[in-house]
Amino acid sequence: MTSSDSQAAAEWCELGKLVHDLDIQNDARMRERTAMIGLTAPQASALRELTVR
Repeated sequence: MTSSDSQAAAEWCELGKLVHDLDIQNDARMRERTAMIGLTAPQASALRELTVR
């Protein structure tokens, strides 16, 4: 593995961490919003599936 390969791997790892953090934040926001409008957990899950597609 060259140093540029190592650098690319490190950048992909950082990108993966950022995406994971954003997913967690989005999930938390979705839970807050669905709770405010009174959706149940199954309803919120179904809504999330629709909005992701």
